[in-house]
This record gives sequence, structure tokens and C-alpha cells, in this order.
Amino acid sequence: MINKFKTIIGLNPNDNISELVENGLDEVYCGYYDAEFNKKWPVAFTTVNRRGEGVNFSSFNLLKTAARKLYKHGIKSYITLNGYYTQEQYPWLVKNIKKIADEDSIDGVIVNDIGVLLLLKQLKFKKNITISTLATPLNNNAVEFYQKFGATRIVLDRQLNPNEITKMVNKYPKLEFEIFVVSTGGCLFIDGYCSFFHCLEKTKNKQSGKHIMQIEKYDITTSGAGCCELLNNFSQKLYTSTDNTKHDKFDLAKTMGFNCNICMLYRLKGIKNISLKVDSRGSNGTGVTNISMLKTLLKAVDDSKSNKEYIASAKKLLKRFKKVKCNPKICLCGNL
Repeated sequence: MINKFKTIIGLNPNDNISELVENGLDEVYCGYYDAEFNKKWPVAFTTVNRRGEGVNFSSFNLLKTAARKLYKHGIKSYITLNGYYTQEQYPWLVKNIKKIADEDSIDGVIVNDIGVLLLLKQLKFKKNITISTLATPLNNNAVEFYQKFGATRIVLDRQLNPNEITKMVNKYPKLEFEIFVVSTGGCLFIDGYCSFFHCLEKTKNKQSGKHIMQIEKYDITTSGAGCCELLNNFSQKLYTSTDNTKHDKFDLAKTMGFNCNICMLYRLKGIKNISLKVDSRGSNGTGVTNISMLKTLLKAVDDSKSNKEYIASAKKLLKRFKKVKCNPKICLCGNL
């Protein structure tokens, strides 16, 4: 059975459009801000869509230009509006949702704020609505809840294993689903709770008497990419947790396994309503590397005669492309 996955990648302002076209991408997702937004709510705080300056386009017109180039080649564009917004930001949202609705080259939006979903319904938004992984879609109840708001696609939480994913997508064949793949970093925490519990952190004291980290919250020098500073600090040393349990150190930079999801691809192949999403907006690696790796992995899916054979290939490709090795102790694929 040949895999039927659609492939989606994050689009940054400096990305080469022709390169994306040549690599056969199906969709991109991207974000933007403008002078009005940046003056009132500086984009450095990542309130517009959890990404800051340099990753987002600095105007709607610049994003529109890129989207139109992609549209000519049959590549769809989705706009990230997956922040949490205050009431004072709603006039800006209304104006920009209308711009998105009127632009033919844009296929839809990605959201997670219930208020924005209600706003889309109020504005009679006709384009596709994708529910971000930040909305914590962990089970069927969540899927059915978001369907009531007009969701056409769900980005599944990174913590789901292949069995859970398969059951969910097969139950809702008319819905589309996405899973993140080939990330070389990421978070061990559930995405929907990420910013609330450990984002914008700064280490206050790297270790106390019991090697317990102390964190200063809301450090404006650390953008969204610094969310897991605490985890990365833990990964470099022996430490003792609050229950006095001693833990062996593991170097997160030299291992992988908690959300790359590449080992589950063979088990998911042939499912028509699953797309593969590459998390490349920001600090998770260059899009080119991720595209090449994903294409090679999908070829391995088709060439392998068994799941076991594919997993062996996937581990080798992980080491080849990302210079890291799989860590089965924290892998969620459930088949190592």
C-alpha cells in the first residue's frame, strides 16, 4: 500500500518559494503582524500567534504576495491565528479575518481560542478552520466539541500514540487531521498547557541544595523557542526532584523520541485523512532539512515490507539527518 500523506510545512518570510514547489509540498502555514498590532502589542511577546518577529511576515501584503505565488502552483496557505486574544485586540482580529476571507490564495485559518471560533461564526467565515494542537484535542469528545464550531481539520496533540490516532481518524472520515513529524526539539508537556506553565522562563538559580531549579517567570528576553529551558537544564546534569528521587542525566540535544513521530508512519500509511505537519517556524531547524528528511522517510515507508523494517530505517535516517538517536524510553510511538 502506497502512503497517501499530504505534507505541510511552516512558511517563514525568508523561505525560497521555488524550493517548496520543487519539493512537492501540499500546504504551508504562516503568520503575520502589522504596524498597528506591533505598536499596541509588541510582536516580541508572541501574542499574535506564539511566534515573534522574524518568523512572522511583517504585513498582510507581504504574506499575501507569498501565498499568491504558492497558489499558482497549487499549494494551499493557512494563516496562524492561534494566540489567546484579549477583548481590546478584537477590532484588529475582525479587520484581519475579513482580509483573509477576501483573499483567494488563502485557504483558511488555524485557531485555538474559543473566542476566536465564536468570532469566526459571527462573521460567517466560509473558509476552512483548523483547530491547533494548542486547543488540546486529545480524544473524541474534543473532536466533536470543535466540530460544533465549524472545524474542518484537527491538529492532534503530540502525546497521542498510533493506536489512539488510528481510532480517532477512522471514526471521523469526513474530518481532516494533522500530526507533527520530524521535530528535533519540542516539549514533553501537553501543548495546550505550554505557555501557562513554563513559557517565557529564565533560570534564577541553576541548582539549589537539592539540585532543584528555580525559575523567574515572564522574562521578555526569552521568546517562545525558550519554553523548555528548564527541561534542557535538567538534561545536562544529575538532579533530584521534589520527592527526593535521584535521576540519571540525559542529554536532550543528543537524543530523540518524545514527539518526532516518525516511527508511526508505517502504521498510519494509507489513511487518507491524515496530513504530516513539519514544525519549522522558528528554532526547530531549517525547512529544507526537514523536507528532505520527510521525503526520504516516506520513501522508506513505501519500500519497507514490514513495520519492523521501516523502524530500523527510520532510526538510521534520524541519525543521518538530525545527528541524534532515538530514545525508546521517552518514545510515544509504542512500537520500539
